[in-house]
Amino acid sequence: MRPPSITLQRRVRTISMMLMVVMPWLSAHVVSAQERSNKQIDQIKVAYLANFIRFTQWEKDQGEKANQPWIITIVGDSDFSKEVRGAFPNGKFLDRAIELQDLPTLLNHDKNLDQNTRDKLLASHVIYVRNKNLEDHRTILAINHSPDFLYISDMPGMAKAGGMIELYNLRTRITFKVNPRAISNARIRVSSKVLRLGISVSSSN
Repeated sequence: MRPPSITLQRRVRTISMMLMVVMPWLSAHVVSAQERSNKQIDQIKVAYLANFIRFTQWEKDQGEKANQPWIITIVGDSDFSKEVRGAFPNGKFLDRAIELQDLPTLLNHDKNLDQNTRDKLLASHVIYVRNKNLEDHRTILAINHSPDFLYISDMPGMAKAGGMIELYNLRTRITFKVNPRAISNARIRVSSKVLRLGISVSSSN
């Protein structure tokens, strides 16, 4: 196997430093997925999540709502929700409270999105889909064509299928892809630092 390119090595080092600033309890080799347990990998992904929040601005946070709680919605993985909750033991990040919403799936037994679930999604700052349910992915894309939430997933091919940020394993590293067009269509502003560090992909449709 060929060694990683200089560009990839620099990207990994930069990501490592970014994650360590937000989550200092992670090891110095925070983005290495090799020989790590699922729990450790999830902790790395929580650190990514925290960084994405740090480097994103939301229109919904303007004016009097600037200090409202971060509303983070996790879809399809209650264990990951526990990791997110455990990463912020005081329930705050950047001096703002964290409100965590845990949804097993998005559609009801009739394959419809009920109003309560819809309201939770639209209120979110971040939606992180942990399952590989294509229907959930399509539901999020359809709920708002100019969303004011950041959409993250580790579903393979998610970014190319219209998602915003996709976490994935590259060789022995955990890194991420970004879909600049999907992000630019949203009513949020993601820092150029994130866009530069991510692997840029275009929607397939």
